[in-house]
Amino acid sequence: EDGYITDQEARNAFAAPLSLRSGNSRQVKADYFVQDIKNYIKKRYGDLLTTGGLRVYTSLDSNLQNEAVTTLRRGLNRLTIRQNMSATPLQGALIAIDNRGMVRALVGGNNFQASQFDRATQARRQPGSAFKPIIYAAALEAGFAPNSIIDDAPIEYKNENGVWRPKNFSGRFFGPTTLRNGLVHSRNIVAIKLLREVGMQRTIRLARSMGIKSPLKANLSLALGSSAVSLLELTNAYRVFAQAGKFQPPIFISKIIDRHGRILEQNHPRSRQVMSPETAFQMVKLMQGVIKDGTGHLAQGIPYAAGKTGTTNHNMDAWFIGFTPRLCAGVWVGHDRYKSLGPRGTGGRAAAPIWHDFMQKAAGYRATADFKAPPGITFIPIDRRTGNFEYLDPNHALWEAFKKKNMAAWQHRNRSNVSAP
Repeated sequence: EDGYITDQEARNAFAAPLSLRSGNSRQVKADYFVQDIKNYIKKRYGDLLTTGGLRVYTSLDSNLQNEAVTTLRRGLNRLTIRQNMSATPLQGALIAIDNRGMVRALVGGNNFQASQFDRATQARRQPGSAFKPIIYAAALEAGFAPNSIIDDAPIEYKNENGVWRPKNFSGRFFGPTTLRNGLVHSRNIVAIKLLREVGMQRTIRLARSMGIKSPLKANLSLALGSSAVSLLELTNAYRVFAQAGKFQPPIFISKIIDRHGRILEQNHPRSRQVMSPETAFQMVKLMQGVIKDGTGHLAQGIPYAAGKTGTTNHNMDAWFIGFTPRLCAGVWVGHDRYKSLGPRGTGGRAAAPIWHDFMQKAAGYRATADFKAPPGITFIPIDRRTGNFEYLDPNHALWEAFKKKNMAAWQHRNRSNVSAP
């Protein structure tokens, strides 16, 4: 009668499912996102969640969230039929973060009622080749160039389990390979040799600075994405490339106000420089090549998009993370109980089409201009097959992005045809 509720009523209210409504009262399908918010508030503010009359302002874009739910479910249903996997529920996750660090959409699974486990934030899965951009960025920071040559040839390493003989996904080897072609075509041998050349600790330090908090194995299999990470971690790490080398923590809550109008929490975008703007831009151009010419070709059609596919052993996990100047989105597809997605269950075939369909729906975040080159970048034509400045075949010419400060040394090394071991 006095406008208060009992302790039991408060407990019942907390246990009840919550839903979000946008300003126009449109129903928003955001069960996983709401669960994440509830858990955070309960952990930080305790009983205020049920007794404090809190007003919570989130980063969610209601329209984009609904598109994310619809697109992910449609994509998973399509895959289930194509791969004949109706006996085992297929799972997936999707997260989208804008250029200010705001989490605009989050879907943690195919059906919240069936499973409340959030595969976007809670799951740790091997990313496969989706981890390779961090290896390449470390190499560019260390002085490598997009046309540096790595020999894609058989090699073996001794470890505690015996002898490791890594292979490319195709089982073939391609000889001297530029960094660009190594990333565009996701060559495993190139990534492994590059990691060995750059150094484990340098690479792990960069990953940490980009927001990867999950444990990382300090061995060469790291180049193939053997260390499990969350979709949130890796998607937000890719934003460093899109944001000219700056890391921003993802924002789920913009503001929390109590019943008296006091601001308990307010989150503004904040960033720190973790790699040079030149390296970040070179990575953007390489990852645009992944979509234009490589394993991410099914993501084509999104203006100025860059991204990378990821597939784990036996096609158990399929990833695609991509970004434009305005929005970064990540998609993971797999089974909770580690079952193969089948012969076409790769990142390029299972995850990239879902990413593409979602980004097409994100009309409010469509980029109108390409990424801007920083002052320290110059463009020079090279042969896209060999990386050569000289003996350039006009039919295979590519204007590559180079760091001005490295040009004299790299032109000399290119003419000398120096290959990393």
